Amino acid sequence: MKNVKKCCIALGCLLFMLLSCRKSESAKQSASNSKEINEKRLGATPPPTAYSGQVSSAIQSGRVIDIGDSSADDGALVEQMDWMSLSSQKWTAYRVTGNWYKIINLGSGKALTSPEDNAGTQLIQSTYTGVDAQLWKITSANPGQLYSVTNKNGLVVSLNNPEAGNGAIITQEVTSGDASQQWFIQRLFNNPVMGSGADPWVVQRNGWYYYTKTTGGDVQIWKTKRMSKLKSTWSRVAWTPPKGQMYSNNLWAPEMHYLDGKWYIYVAADNGNDGNHRMYVIENPSDDPTMGTWTLKGKITDPSDIWAIDGTVFEHEGKRYFIWSGWRFQNGSQSGIQQLYIAEMSNPWTITGERHMISEPTYDWEKVGLVNEGPEILKNAAGDVFLIYSASGCWTDEYKLGMMKLTGTDPLQQDSWTKNSTPVFQKNIANSVFAPGHNGFFKSPDGKEDWIIYHANAAAGQGCGGSRSTRMQPFRWNEDGTPNFGTPKPITEAQPAPSGEGL
Repeated sequence: MKNVKKCCIALGCLLFMLLSCRKSESAKQSASNSKEINEKRLGATPPPTAYSGQVSSAIQSGRVIDIGDSSADDGALVEQMDWMSLSSQKWTAYRVTGNWYKIINLGSGKALTSPEDNAGTQLIQSTYTGVDAQLWKITSANPGQLYSVTNKNGLVVSLNNPEAGNGAIITQEVTSGDASQQWFIQRLFNNPVMGSGADPWVVQRNGWYYYTKTTGGDVQIWKTKRMSKLKSTWSRVAWTPPKGQMYSNNLWAPEMHYLDGKWYIYVAADNGNDGNHRMYVIENPSDDPTMGTWTLKGKITDPSDIWAIDGTVFEHEGKRYFIWSGWRFQNGSQSGIQQLYIAEMSNPWTITGERHMISEPTYDWEKVGLVNEGPEILKNAAGDVFLIYSASGCWTDEYKLGMMKLTGTDPLQQDSWTKNSTPVFQKNIANSVFAPGHNGFFKSPDGKEDWIIYHANAAAGQGCGGSRSTRMQPFRWNEDGTPNFGTPKPITEAQPAPSGEGL
């Protein structure tokens, strides 16, 4: 697979599943052993098991293009089958010249081939030789993620019988533009999206995603239009603190926010002594945070000036608040005992008034290390406010996410927040996901899906070090308006990329 990835980068390839779907049928989605991170699946309307926002109006079979019996033989026939995440159901398109691609089956290594120039002929696979019969153009069929796939002979890949079941043939036909010739392309990817990526944060603006994470000695920003391809994008060092300052070391959990026409990054830092960790703010007036100059605005703190990390900004009913994780007292005995605090802000770099504690570890699942940290605000379509936070120590496998809902009128008061009695996202031994937490949220490019981004370990006992990788997955909303994050997905499972990423 390493060679495949190199070819994808060099030649410009798409790895996809050829998919034709009907709303009334489901396509099985099981775990994939593929570690390819640049996958795509191609079909008409996506199956009902796909996430909301990916269903179009085309009505087709709900099955994927496969090789009969998963054969590796030359001349093996192409047919439709239920999606089972088999390698024979995944295809890689390598750009050959101009807009022409060779489409190679992941399982057999053979090319999708037109055996002759006659309409109605069933497609086959064969060893790639570079002939026109093995060259294909992928063209947008209508807005969204629907495409047509045309051979150099001018005939289009078609679902021969939309009402047929497994084993129905896939043919080439004269272009008609109807739904049987429209295929839904959906990129597949595998976690992690960043190999070493603790405390991930993502913000969207003007069609771009800006990602940052803990690096320790500086603040870096990654810029991409496709979160599923995050690890292949470039980054910029936005800010490196000068040496010998109270904020020169141990930079943790930077967060970017666009406020009042400027960019701000909130980051925890110290002078090499953890007891001196405080929150700091840097500012950039550029419209693009990867451009321009970042300058230090200073320390952001309440009058108590007590140990603080993991700051985030919360806007509610015309007021702006700062929420962070801190100690109750400025005393070394408080190390490893953290609560969540909130204070009102007068501007993006200044807290006004006293801090107010809104959460502390109270349930047993929050006390494997007495920590509440990593607060993040999440709002549903109705405007309900949820505070998602990380509980227990990151040095344990029991690091997980908890949730509070703003049920009162004053966010500064602890009794305005109602805490869930159970965690909302936690380790899954069967999926080899340990200590998932310190998350962020983002929307898919088309705005139709909600995604959670978080870090986790791949094995037990890995703690708070560089083994924490950035992962992401979609989540849904329950009928009562609360978020449902599901179970952390295994890194072996290929999952659909955010809706609207396109090619």
